[in-house]
Amino acid sequence: MMYCRHRKDVSLFLQAMDDIRMLPSQERVAYYRILQRHLAPSNPTFPEVAMIPIELRYYQDLIDRARAEGRAMGRAKALAKAEAEDKASMVRIVSRQLGRRVAPPGPEALAKMEALSIEALGDLAEALLDFRSPDDLEAWLAGHRP
Repeated sequence: MMYCRHRKDVSLFLQAMDDIRMLPSQERVAYYRILQRHLAPSNPTFPEVAMIPIELRYYQDLIDRARAEGRAMGRAKALAKAEAEDKASMVRIVSRQLGRRVAPPGPEALAKMEALSIEALGDLAEALLDFRSPDDLEAWLAGHRP
């Protein structure tokens, strides 16, 4: 196994990768492209890169893992945003249904509804079909804490 003769360079590289992970996604992708160009075996910019091809594979593996991590983080953010939008639209729909069925919910009831999970909001949408008064909503919300 070949050991890196430039441990300081590897340490700096790892620190740079940690710093890059903290950047917004567009900037992170740009930095990854720059790193990939500099670390490409066909066009080495740094003399150390030409001397240690095994470390190149290691660097490329780090870059690939960082890219995958960035994609996963982006997907997670997109999923969380979509879930929040779904939840907000469910709260609006349930509020409108309550307004037509018994009475529009007050600010306190709306706050409690916004704290519910999407599944609980679906249960509320089903339960409100049996509501006869605003007290039924309060009783249902009291029994279904987030």
